[in-house]
Amino acid sequence: MAALKLKEELQRKPERIGILMNKFLNDEFFAMVSPNQAKSWVAELEQFGYKSSDWNKKFKIKSIVFWNGKDWNSSASKQFYKSNLNTVAKQDNFKSELMRWTGSLGYNGVLGQSRQEVFIPDILLQKTPEFGSTGGSGAGAAATDLGESAQCVYLAAVQHNRHKPINDNYVRSNIKKFSNSFDITDSNDNVLNKMGIDWVQSSTTLANLWTKDSTFKKYLKPNKKYIFHRGSSMVNLIYKKYKELNKKLKVPFSNENKWSPADIWAFDSSVTSAQLSNDLNKMNSLEELNQYLLGKINNSLIVGMSLKKSVKNAHLDLFNMGEKKRDVNYKGYEIKSASKDIWSGKDVYLLFEMNGVRFKQQFRTFSTDGVSSWQSEIKGTNANLGKLSQGPLDGILSDLKIKTSTPTSEVKQMALNPEKYQNMLDDMYTWYSSLESGSKISKDDFTRQATNLEGRDGASWRYSKYYGLQILYNIKGKQKEFVREEVLLALSNSKFSAPFIKLS
Repeated sequence: MAALKLKEELQRKPERIGILMNKFLNDEFFAMVSPNQAKSWVAELEQFGYKSSDWNKKFKIKSIVFWNGKDWNSSASKQFYKSNLNTVAKQDNFKSELMRWTGSLGYNGVLGQSRQEVFIPDILLQKTPEFGSTGGSGAGAAATDLGESAQCVYLAAVQHNRHKPINDNYVRSNIKKFSNSFDITDSNDNVLNKMGIDWVQSSTTLANLWTKDSTFKKYLKPNKKYIFHRGSSMVNLIYKKYKELNKKLKVPFSNENKWSPADIWAFDSSVTSAQLSNDLNKMNSLEELNQYLLGKINNSLIVGMSLKKSVKNAHLDLFNMGEKKRDVNYKGYEIKSASKDIWSGKDVYLLFEMNGVRFKQQFRTFSTDGVSSWQSEIKGTNANLGKLSQGPLDGILSDLKIKTSTPTSEVKQMALNPEKYQNMLDDMYTWYSSLESGSKISKDDFTRQATNLEGRDGASWRYSKYYGLQILYNIKGKQKEFVREEVLLALSNSKFSAPFIKLS
């Protein structure tokens, strides 16, 4: 497993700060890289009595160190202890410090069960799935399970409190009294004891939105009794029907979240599993299923809700509920970073405006090997808004009668094999020459730069840039149509997407 390099990871994905703080505040172990990966640092640790032969790959953080590069224990190095992160305001301060910090980051803590503290640089912590590793999804899935289950509990608490605002103490004191109002996949004990302070705050903030937002009250009526579901048998009935009907689409969804990203569902207590099953069995198209769910949400009977972490403030958005579709307008593209050459980055960007706000959509490879997965991701000011993999992108291209992407196997072979570079680079230079709005480099320079990219990283860059240039070239003349369709699909706002409410 790769090293975490947590400072860079958090600066790239600020939302992962919550994962760090949860583990830190809950006294959870972090995983460490192997002695072979640690290399010279093994000798450093041996000064504290640790040997590579009995390396303990678990590390419990006692403090987080903004390191001056000389002495982790010096006054020039700032340290954040648990007491520094016990409120949302202090967490925000830590996040600001982290985003500004240009030095190194390290940790002071203990290995295994030892009581002796040792300084660990962040390159020795393992990049586990919860921090974005693609080596597995166990930790990330567990965190998602807990967060979504907790939101059901906190909404049930608001309902139990007669739609007056609640706090964590209220949930703890009364959960047994309203346990019949939620059906979740995690345990009550985990909800009460395994949630970090930021997720407790988010669950509270989103639940309390129900007490004051008129639109929320319109679709979840305070005079009704609801059961809040996460991954329940009733929810599974809906998704089972979706999978059956999705196969009938000309361009099927490759990801159920693009049909409905609802994380939790509210069912009016009058809706039974038998009734739901009977209704679903009568449907023959995805359009029918969507209309059925639209009718149910408009009558406040079945409400799917998508969740985004919201520590301080919350708001509600409606999707696919008869509202006017998001106004998406194409605004151009970028094939290189400003004032840099074509090979200064592996990505390209489509630029668009949605409801008057500017966005960039990044196209690049995201896989660990760099030559097997290429996709897009919409970059917002504060968060990433949605992804699309290559399959759905090709589906949209086909639907718009635009040439689809070269098969992955072909591009991978070209990217990895020096004897096949030229076939690849000939096409890429043609696309580059057509797309470049500034001064163009010569074909010889283009080829030389692409060939000099080293090893597998070089293959990854050639693979990624090939697909990026190809799609920008192929959509010429139909940029407006393409951008609108694929952005709406990435946002689960396509013409075949289901109705849902987004809490964020």
